[in-house]
This record gives sequence, structure tokens and C-alpha cells, in this order.
Amino acid sequence: MDICFKNNAGSVEMGRNGDIRIISISGLASPKKIRNTASYAGIAGAVLLSETPSARTITVSGDIKISPYSDAFMSKMLRVLDKEGILYIKNSKKRCIKCSVSDIEFSPKGRVYKEFIIQFTADYPYFTDNEYRQAYLFSRVKNIIPPFTLPRIFSKRVNEAEVRNTGDIRSYPTVKVHFYSDCSENARVTIYNDTTQKSLAVLHRARRGDIVTVDAENRIITSERDGNIENITSSVSDDSYISDLYFEPGKNDIRIILENCGEAEAECLYKNSYIEDI
Repeated sequence: MDICFKNNAGSVEMGRNGDIRIISISGLASPKKIRNTASYAGIAGAVLLSETPSARTITVSGDIKISPYSDAFMSKMLRVLDKEGILYIKNSKKRCIKCSVSDIEFSPKGRVYKEFIIQFTADYPYFTDNEYRQAYLFSRVKNIIPPFTLPRIFSKRVNEAEVRNTGDIRSYPTVKVHFYSDCSENARVTIYNDTTQKSLAVLHRARRGDIVTVDAENRIITSERDGNIENITSSVSDDSYISDLYFEPGKNDIRIILENCGEAEAECLYKNSYIEDI
């Protein structure tokens, strides 16, 4: 198995071949759980009150080939590993995890190789897709496919989509609404998940060129115009919560309603989350 750790300082490639060879890797299965139990008189064993997945530890052991350039190579490697980054697991599943190096050790192995053990710690223990998945929630679709006859409706409005969360746990999306004309008074954007029976309403009078972004994972809403970003999280309606915007594993029927708004398009970006990458 090959892996790659990336951040702003660069990247470190490890695998079965190359300068940094992997001998073993562990910690890719289901995350460990912290169990809260209670014991009662007359009841054998314990009663589970709650359980919470703990931070994930991924341990990689291997060796580095010693060469006249190995000192400079290892210095660059350590500068990258010193910062938080994304660990990409290179297999058919194409998953990654945000983590940082909590421990690293080196030891000589003869005159040719130097052994190493690296421990990565992921506070959020779930793997995600490498790339964002995309679904269009509100757009205009052309109906004209030659040959055609008149009269005919040239386009239709689409304001719903079926989103499939193929992961193991809830996924919190980012929804972007691009406005192509000014909204009027009492403008309202409502996102419905008919599968979970949850909705989120944003009360904001957008103008032409605005991009309103609902970041459900980080619980923030912003409005961008000409590169200037304004925090408008307070525009959430009193009867809805950003935390209610999520995709359950399986099929999610999503629709968006724009009230007192002109031309606009909306899309959602999301990553599925997984308990393993083996």
C-alpha cells in the first residue's frame, strides 16, 4: 500500500518502492471507542450508557535508503511532517484523513537503510473522499434537443436532487447559491431534506453577483461579492439550525426554494465519511 502526506510545506510519498519504503501500516480499521458503562446490583456485567469514537492513531513503519543526499532528504521530510496535513491512502477507495504526526523515531539498520516509525493522530477519526462530490440543487436546464417543433418550452427549472451518501456516517455539505439578479425585500432561501424531514432557512437580501455559502460542517454562512466575504450566520431563521443540514447514509431527497429572489443557481459539495480504509 502506498500513502502520501501533504500540507503547505510539501508532500512525503511512502510505498512499497522508492526512497521511503513501508514495511507495515496499522490503524486503518474501525476507530477505537470510549465506552461509558455502569454496574448495578443484581445485574451481571455492565450496562452501556454511551460510546464515543476516540482519536485515530495510524502507525507506519519502514526504512529509508541511506545515500549522500539522505540528510537533506530527511530534513525536508521532517519539515513536512512537522505540520498538520492530509494523509492520502492510495488504493481503489481513494480516501484520505486529516491528521498530524504525534511521534517519529529513527534507528540505524546496517549501512544501507535507516528504520523509522511514524505515528499519525487524527482527532476526527473518519476517512473522507479525496475529492468533493457535487450535486446541482437549483438550475435552469435546456429542453431543446434537435430536431424540435414549435410551440415548445425552451427550458425548465430544476430545484431538487437526489443525493446519495455512500459513507458510514452523516455528511455535512457546503451549499453555494449564485445570484444573477437582485433579490427583493423578505428574500428567503430554504433548503429541505425530505428524507430527514429537516430544513434550513436563510433570510438574506442578496444582490446580483453575490455568492451565499452555507458551510454546514463548520456551522457558518457567508456572502461573497467581488472577493469580499461577509459573515451572515445570524441570518438563519429563528426556527432552523445549520446543524440540521446533513445527509444521512443512503438516499437523501434535497430541494431548495428561493422566495423573492431572481435568477440564481445552487449547488452542494460534500464528502462521504467512512469508518475504515482497508
